[in-house]
Amino acid sequence: MLKVSRIQNHQSNTPKKVLPKTVQKDFAGNVPLMTGKTIRNLLSSGLQKAEGFMLYLMGVNPNTEPDDIEESKIEESEDEVFKNKLSTFKGVIEEIQALQSIWYLADWDNQTHAMPAKANEYRAWQMSILKQMIQKVLISDEMSSLLEYLTDEAVFNKLNDIDKAQVKDIHKQNQMYKKVSPEVIQELFETTTVAHSVWAQARDLNKFDLLVPYLEKIVSLKQQIAEMVGYKNSPYEVLLDFYEPGMTTQVLDKLFGELKKDLLPIIQTINKSPKKNDNSYLQRQLSPSAHIEIAKLVSEHVGFDLSRGRIGAAAQPFSNLIAPDDVVLATGTYKDLWNPIGTPIHEAGHGLYNLAIDRNLSKTTLYDCSSYGIHESQARLYEAIIGQGLPFWKSLYPKLQEKFPEYYKSISLEKFYEAINFVEPFNQVDEVTYNMHAILRYEIERDLIEGRIQVKNLPKIWDKKMKEYFGVVSPEDAHGVLQDGHWSSGDFGYFPSYALGTLYSIQFYNQAKKEIPDLEGEIAKGNMLPLKNWLGEKIHKYGKLQTPDEIIQRVTGKRIEHKQFIDYIKEKYGKLYAISNW
Repeated sequence: MLKVSRIQNHQSNTPKKVLPKTVQKDFAGNVPLMTGKTIRNLLSSGLQKAEGFMLYLMGVNPNTEPDDIEESKIEESEDEVFKNKLSTFKGVIEEIQALQSIWYLADWDNQTHAMPAKANEYRAWQMSILKQMIQKVLISDEMSSLLEYLTDEAVFNKLNDIDKAQVKDIHKQNQMYKKVSPEVIQELFETTTVAHSVWAQARDLNKFDLLVPYLEKIVSLKQQIAEMVGYKNSPYEVLLDFYEPGMTTQVLDKLFGELKKDLLPIIQTINKSPKKNDNSYLQRQLSPSAHIEIAKLVSEHVGFDLSRGRIGAAAQPFSNLIAPDDVVLATGTYKDLWNPIGTPIHEAGHGLYNLAIDRNLSKTTLYDCSSYGIHESQARLYEAIIGQGLPFWKSLYPKLQEKFPEYYKSISLEKFYEAINFVEPFNQVDEVTYNMHAILRYEIERDLIEGRIQVKNLPKIWDKKMKEYFGVVSPEDAHGVLQDGHWSSGDFGYFPSYALGTLYSIQFYNQAKKEIPDLEGEIAKGNMLPLKNWLGEKIHKYGKLQTPDEIIQRVTGKRIEHKQFIDYIKEKYGKLYAISNW
């Protein structure tokens, strides 16, 4: 601005300058090449024209009035600052995404046992360093300075919708991670990486005591994080917010309380029904290789593209988005004939979501789900509503029988359908009791983080709730408190997502049936594309651009509710268990 100011003062008493036409034309286009002859002609035209030429070389239109010169230069300067800072911000985000992708790749390697058995502790250290690096970038002086600029109201309003959402997301993370000690983050990830392996061993040996010291440490670290971040109502909400942004224990307690009130009588009525469906057909174990083969068969049938993804085996099934064309699914090893089918369908539901997110978001932190509840809604929709529905198996079951005759050939489609919808307290994947299992875990982990209960007492607390909700207790810890590996992975706050996802899934599916002609007829023919495309267009492509509440209201016109789920359960299981009066 100093040079422009001086030129302005010099011009204030000078008549308007005009350059030759050949020069003026180029102010709207490219800078002209100046030959020696052109320069000599300009100089010979006198001081006024020479002065105009100097202005031209400085990038100022000599025909602009003095007051306009300063204003135009200021505007140009502000615009350049905006573009440069936004570009720098996006570059830093790309670094974060690259580090996160590497972390997911290391996690896949760790959980699918692709690395040597003795490499566990070193891998834990590597992964904790990656998390520290991400945290350092998020809270760096550079990032804080960029966010201070980009969150200014005048600047923020100039951003497009994607950039606004990205700035909001990173600003939230920046504020949170600034409050959390990097040492605590490192200790947490080192502990959870080792603890997950200990959990698998404790489950196999049915020895909860093996996990206790690790779980106590994880709970303590999570409590420390909650205190560092700060909270209004409950320390648990700090952890819950990571999976369900904006959700509170007050909202969950009300929603889950209403769900329990209507669901528990249904469970009791089914248990008392004189009709007892038989699932003994499924009590056989597949070979390890058959687990992966079935996983590929059912995943491809629902539309998962194996040229853009891969399937492995792990102690705890999971799905991760490493990159746009690298989505990984892991299934488990089971002792029955349904879980090897239902689990990969569930994970494929996650995978379909990940594969359909708009690629324009791929180098941003918006290349993710709106919430884990929305993500789980897609997994639950495919696993339960589709995968445990009769139309789905009309085309697929003959293929399953043909490919694995030693396991499924002797079971008719009707018996298979009844068996996979068998309701019993320890079957945490059946549609009727599933939500109660999620609520039971939510109540326990909430009380743990709030300091109401202790880790060492979990088996007794677990059995007490099982008795209250289902009328039974777990025969052993391996089928009770050790069923899931979420807590050993540090995923406190995740379990509500399963119940929320189930409620979302029914609402989404009911809307899909309204909008897709003869949807269940298409599914029966093996045509899964209409549903896949509908979900991709309505939900998946948006990534993290919209909140869960915005998505459910935009797609269905309603907020999350439990009534549609209850109606669905009564209709389907009334037929399966010959119950007409609920």
